[in-house]
Amino acid sequence: MGHHPQPRPAGDDQDQRHGVDRGDEVVPSGVYTERFLSTHAVGGWSYYQVPAGMRAIVTAIIAANDGAGQADASVTIVGAGQIARVSLAAAGTQSIQTRVALYALESIGLYTAGSLLSVTVGGYLFEDSSRRRGAPESELPPPDLEPPEWAP
Repeated sequence: MGHHPQPRPAGDDQDQRHGVDRGDEVVPSGVYTERFLSTHAVGGWSYYQVPAGMRAIVTAIIAANDGAGQADASVTIVGAGQIARVSLAAAGTQSIQTRVALYALESIGLYTAGSLLSVTVGGYLFEDSSRRRGAPESELPPPDLEPPEWAP
């Protein structure tokens, strides 16, 4: 049998660090592990929109191709660019670890093409008291760089 700690009295400083004081009960603060998108054998687009007042961190993209042929998937931040592209041979699997932030009302898009492709996009969802709608603006001017050598 496990030990279940009793709630601390309201106003105890330790409660404030580990949860939200709700009278005689301490409720864990709002950080959740989430499965944002999960598809199996569904071609086309799927979306997840980060709710208002929240922020999401995509930490994992996991794909498995149970089919006999090639299967592809793309994960994007809608309107901001691609996070990852997966291209799997028959019976292939891939796990991608990432740390990509999405702000309130931004969306994760998942496109799959393959008859037996399964893809899951997961990470953290937490309350965002800043109410930002995007990454903070940089105070530095953009660098004046030459294109990479491989660029046309």
